[in-house]
Amino acid sequence: MSEPHKLALDKAKITLMARRNSTFISTILFSLKSTWNKEIDTARTNGEYLDINPDFFMRQSASVRVSLLAHEAWHVAFEHMLRGVNYPNKIKFNMAADYVMNLMLEKQGFEIPDTWLLNYDFDGKSTEEVYALIPDSDVPPDYDPDIVYVSNEGKEVFSQKSKSTLVKAALQAEANGDNLGDIPKEIRKAIDKLVNPVLPWNVILQNYASSYAKEDYSYRKPNKYFAPEYYLPSLYSEATGHIASAVDASGSVTQKQFTEMISEMTEIKETLNPVEMTILSFDTHVKDVVVRTMSEDLSDIEFTGGGGTKIKPVFDYFDKNIPEVLIIFTDGYFTSHKETPAYDVIWIIIDNPAFKCAFGTIIHYTYGD
Repeated sequence: MSEPHKLALDKAKITLMARRNSTFISTILFSLKSTWNKEIDTARTNGEYLDINPDFFMRQSASVRVSLLAHEAWHVAFEHMLRGVNYPNKIKFNMAADYVMNLMLEKQGFEIPDTWLLNYDFDGKSTEEVYALIPDSDVPPDYDPDIVYVSNEGKEVFSQKSKSTLVKAALQAEANGDNLGDIPKEIRKAIDKLVNPVLPWNVILQNYASSYAKEDYSYRKPNKYFAPEYYLPSLYSEATGHIASAVDASGSVTQKQFTEMISEMTEIKETLNPVEMTILSFDTHVKDVVVRTMSEDLSDIEFTGGGGTKIKPVFDYFDKNIPEVLIIFTDGYFTSHKETPAYDVIWIIIDNPAFKCAFGTIIHYTYGD
């Protein structure tokens, strides 16, 4: 596609990013693969890609282009392509979703053209509620849908991918200091369910860890979620960088918990395919250090320990051997580390609900989980 099209799209994305409290939806948008497609009238998304008619896009004003990108990204955040799968009238579900999104976007200060669906009577209603209020006779035969629904076979895998994207977007928004109250209540509830310790600690850890996967798109393996109606590219993962873990060997971690931790680190290794994985133990200083490449497994790792606990030696070690993310297993009973490291940190805190830290993500592990 021509340079003006690309520049217009890039400018719209940057404008969206520059809006106040936009980190969440911008992260969702940048998780999509943008493609130009003259075979559709306007734009559409399936939750993995964003397809846009270039001529349509260029006919829109600069502000409407931003609204369009936000609209499509919110379809993904609301998981409309998954929620509408079992509805008999999928065009009507698409219309209901559009009503909900456009009303929300207008409240947020986005420009909504007269040609877009907007009805103030639907204020405060969910897509499903709006669907029930739209008579079938009000569905025009030429309505241009912008949702590509997931196939029944692909629902489970798609759901997992979507959850990972939501968690990543929420974490990015929180890290940037955005007001998460601007995220719709039903999405905040969905995110809360993903990160709330009601889930087993290892499930929460996997949700966070999956956000570090480096993915791209390829037609070499067609996407089975949308087959046979659509021939679309599928995601494949490239190797991640350096993943690290530090285990409190002062007696805070039992042998059973250590075995479970190694099992989860093995799962993360298989998922992220890191070039290098470092696992060390510590008490008042760094003790055993094991470094494994992507071709080596972790099953034979053993640690011994005892004594007190200091966290500073761990950060001193990894400040010189910087990982992409450091996962720390500990009860958290030590003097807190105040300097924020140059890498992400995930704390797995055992039986210490009062633990706090000025940086990193905290996941609580109750003994017996």
